[in-house]
Amino acid sequence: MFQYLISSIVRVYKKHGLKMLVILGFEYFLLELSRFFPFIVKFFTPRLFAVSIEPTNACNLRCQICYSQNPETFKARNKGYMDWETYKNCIDELSSLDYPVSLGLNFGGESLLHPKFCDMVSYAKSKGISQISFNTNGMLLSENIIKNLVENKVSKITISLDGTKEKHESSRIGSDYDTVEKNILNLKRLRGNSLSPKIFVNLIEYDQSIEEIDEFINYWINIVDSVAISSCISENLQIMNTEKFFQGNKTIKKHYCHWPFYYLSILWNGDVTSCCHEIGGRIFLGNVVKSKIMDIWKSNKYKEFRREAITNNFSVSSPCHKCNAWNTEFVSKKLEYNDDIDLEFLKISKIYKKKN
Repeated sequence: MFQYLISSIVRVYKKHGLKMLVILGFEYFLLELSRFFPFIVKFFTPRLFAVSIEPTNACNLRCQICYSQNPETFKARNKGYMDWETYKNCIDELSSLDYPVSLGLNFGGESLLHPKFCDMVSYAKSKGISQISFNTNGMLLSENIIKNLVENKVSKITISLDGTKEKHESSRIGSDYDTVEKNILNLKRLRGNSLSPKIFVNLIEYDQSIEEIDEFINYWINIVDSVAISSCISENLQIMNTEKFFQGNKTIKKHYCHWPFYYLSILWNGDVTSCCHEIGGRIFLGNVVKSKIMDIWKSNKYKEFRREAITNNFSVSSPCHKCNAWNTEFVSKKLEYNDDIDLEFLKISKIYKKKN
């Protein structure tokens, strides 16, 4: 636990400097105090450091492991694309804050389907938002899109692949492994010697064998910047196959869910929800078409949600009631995977990087 705390302090200092480290240290003290005196969360609002904006919840694939395929989960969500003015207003507000905000341009669909996706990236960059990342299935990663991403120095692109060609195409219906691989290689070529964007490939671990995963890591680690192996999350926000995924590696049990204290998600229609796992949009905390982002973040409704989070006392009807994705995570620590590759545990993912 002590090592985890020290590594967290170092990360914040490197990213935000001493002043923000002191501010966040005080906020962390208040949050820990709130575990014993929950009423405290109603009297202060933590800083909003990370926002996901959903360009669209439409997708060009039908992935078997994605619970968006369950009509019961998504019966209340219509498919749609974020309006340009709504997006601009969000970026204008986030860029006006007196501290940096990380922007994720994805949520419940394939972001590259949005006809103005490149304009979204360019506009956010023009307003001074430097940390921009997104996930994609890689099928639509054309040369023109790649050039825009490289020109705008997008921070990170994570491309989903699920193992071998056969395994990937049987899981992600509609995907073509060879096309995705070609697009990744093209992204690396067009990036050249630049460090931006960082290229991650991400495998969702479900029924792959250990040998298949090792083969995947050892192949892609020589091509991309990092390989991520992530846990599979069910529609009930449960980590699936926990024993297999954690494999006896050291974990910590968190006392409360941290997501409501630094992050929110904005769906394509402006609805605000709580975390990146809740792609069903079942937790409604406001709408940015009707209210400012920070007014929602500071609202009594959000404060009550934080009180439920810090006491781990969600209502039975809440999707958060059964969630275990928040309370178990790896200790953030670098280990040696083999002579050439380092392994870092980060939240509920395993990140593999080539040694320098």
